Amino acid sequence: MSTPYDQSTMSIDERIAVGRAARERVSRKSHGVWSPATDRRDPVEFIEEQATTRVPELVPLRHGRMSTSAFAFYRGAALVMAADLASVPHSGLTVQLCGDAHLSNFGLFQSPERKLVFSVNDFDETLPGPFEWDVKRLVAIDIRPNGDVVVLGGKNGAGKSSVLDAITYALAGERSLPREPLRRGTEKGEVEIDLGEFRVRRTFTPGGGGTLTVLSPEGARYPSQQAMLDRLTGKLAFDPLAFAGQKPDEQAKTLRGMLGLDFTTIDAERSAAFAARTAVNRDGTALRARLAAAP
Repeated sequence: MSTPYDQSTMSIDERIAVGRAARERVSRKSHGVWSPATDRRDPVEFIEEQATTRVPELVPLRHGRMSTSAFAFYRGAALVMAADLASVPHSGLTVQLCGDAHLSNFGLFQSPERKLVFSVNDFDETLPGPFEWDVKRLVAIDIRPNGDVVVLGGKNGAGKSSVLDAITYALAGERSLPREPLRRGTEKGEVEIDLGEFRVRRTFTPGGGGTLTVLSPEGARYPSQQAMLDRLTGKLAFDPLAFAGQKPDEQAKTLRGMLGLDFTTIDAERSAAFAARTAVNRDGTALRARLAAAP
């Protein structure tokens, strides 16, 4: 049988057998047990040792950032964890580790086949090692958001995208509507969203028509309803794929809008300075021509 390192020539059955053999050597339960070695080095020694190979001017900045929180220290201390894991049993299944595997180092990117992939996108601390090290580093820290997170899950075709589309259409209005917001044969659609402080109700008709109603908890109707929703969602709605397809000036405009930056005065001053410089260059060219023609 091939070894675990000859995966390119192994059949599926052989790979399964290798995995089962690895589990016999090191059970899953054993991965949940760790105790510091008697000769364990001071973790600070690893940090100081790494500093000798880094840009000296940036070392204080790095240490300052690491000291802001437990998670910040964790992100900068991948070597400390690797040293601790080096003394525990492992399966022997070696991979190219991320090394600093935590959710902040995962993201979306496009594969060569032009498919959207969610995977590791940062290999700052990469090295070959047991695959369990990345798994343990991922589960070693509990990242909790400040607020509520809603997860829409289900099989393909279950309606997840339809729910997100309905929310987008209800809040963003005409600027987000496709040419045909309703299925063919449907005469009317309606979405109602309760946001606590107010309720949004929007109806849709074929061709993009419909009505919008924004009500307070007491039932009072808000004035300038779409403008109110635009102020609420304008800086939060962001489509990274659409942004990537924009021209540089369009991207700049999008970012300015998200950040609430108004460069109108600066742009006007820059245009005036460019016009003045152009005039000076033109006058200089004319003057040189006159000097060249002088007897």
